[in-house]
Amino acid sequence: MPILITPEVVEPVAPVARDVVDVTFTLSQGGRSLELSGIWQVQAGVEGLDDPPLQLTTSSAAAVLGEFPGAVVASAREVFLPVLVRAPGGAAWRAAKDALRLVANPLNGSTRIAVATQDGRTRVIDGWRDTRDATTWAVDTWGHDGWQRLGLLFRCPSPWWRDLAAVRLGPWRVSSGVGFLGPQFLPVHLGQDMVLGDEVLIDVPGQVQTWPTWVITGAVESVTATHEDTGREWVLDCTGLTGPITVVTDPLAAAVTDGAGASQWQALAAPFDLWPLTPGSQRVTVTVVGADATTEVSATADALHLAAL
Repeated sequence: MPILITPEVVEPVAPVARDVVDVTFTLSQGGRSLELSGIWQVQAGVEGLDDPPLQLTTSSAAAVLGEFPGAVVASAREVFLPVLVRAPGGAAWRAAKDALRLVANPLNGSTRIAVATQDGRTRVIDGWRDTRDATTWAVDTWGHDGWQRLGLLFRCPSPWWRDLAAVRLGPWRVSSGVGFLGPQFLPVHLGQDMVLGDEVLIDVPGQVQTWPTWVITGAVESVTATHEDTGREWVLDCTGLTGPITVVTDPLAAAVTDGAGASQWQALAAPFDLWPLTPGSQRVTVTVVGADATTEVSATADALHLAAL
C-alpha cells in the first residue's frame, strides 16, 4: 500500500532587517593618532577582530589510551586592515604616508589599534606593524584615479582586546571615621573606600583572566592580598622599603619595585603566588600590618575580551 506524504505548507519568511555595525579604526603611537576615515577608507577583509586562536596542549604516557589535557595556549594574533588611501596628488600622498609612519613605525614600538562602534564602545589592542610583505609600489596596488591600496598588518603578542577603562580595585584604607561617641561606636567609611581586612566583592568584566598591578603607599610593615574564592594569596614584607611600592602580577612582566624603581622581589614571600582576577564576581581581602591613616592599597587591571566587537 503506498504511503502518501502531504507536504507541509511553509509560509514565506520575511526578510530580516539588516543591522549594519559601523566601526571606526584609529591608530596611535607616541602621542599621535590617525583615524582611518576621510582619505583613508578601510575595506572589506579586515581580520583579527574575532576570537583569537586557542590551542589545548596535551601529554601522553605509555600504556595509557588517550592523552592528558594540559593548558590552553593563546598565541599572538595578527590584525589586518586593508585600506585605500585617496590622494589628489604627489604632495598629498606623501603627507598621508608620513602621517601613517608617525603612528605605525615598528622601530618606535607598538601601535595601539582602537575599534569604536556607534554605541560608544571602544576596545584596543597593541601590535607592531609587519612590513615584510608590503608591496605598495606594485602595479595592482595603484588606481588611475589617485588611490593606493595598502595592507596594514600588525602582530599583537597579547591577543586580547581591552576596554579603555581599567578595572579599579580599592583603595583599601583603615577605618576613616570615629563616630560621635568615639571609635567603638558608629564607625564611618568615606565614599567607596574599602576597609583593610574586610572581604570585598569585586566584579570583573570580560572573558579572560586578568593580572592586576598593585600600588601600596603610606605606613606599612607587610601586606597580604588574598583571593578568597581560590584561597590564593601573596605576602610582601615592606619593612625598610620606600613607597610607593608596586607589585606587577602579570607573568610576562612580574615585578616588585619601590618608590625609586629598584627591584624588591626578595621582599615577596615564597611561593610568590601572584594570582589573577577571573571574569565575574569574586571576593578579595587586603590585610596590612602597621597601617595608619596614611596607608592606602589599590590596584588596576585590564578588562580583557576575546574579540573587538
